[in-house]
Amino acid sequence: MIAFVCNHLKTMTVKDFKELSLDELSRLSGLDKTRWSKYFNGQLMTESVLNQCAQSLGMQPHILLWAINSKRLHRNATNVNVDAVA
Repeated sequence: MIAFVCNHLKTMTVKDFKELSLDELSRLSGLDKTRWSKYFNGQLMTESVLNQCAQSLGMQPHILLWAINSKRLHRNATNVNVDAVA
């Protein structure tokens, strides 16, 4: 999908992170999809997990945290819109 995600030659951006599927994120980070899903739904991530994931994804920890929160907010906004239509 994204060439540099596979070979880690460049730093992953927040936009790139938000475009990853749970399967891709799990494969790249080493964390299973269930844990990522929990983080996107509000579970807190420990500092050591944040640092490990950031390193495996080629991101700075504070940027990864921002990307997670951004994806979380986007997901919540989408759920509100779906609920309003239903």
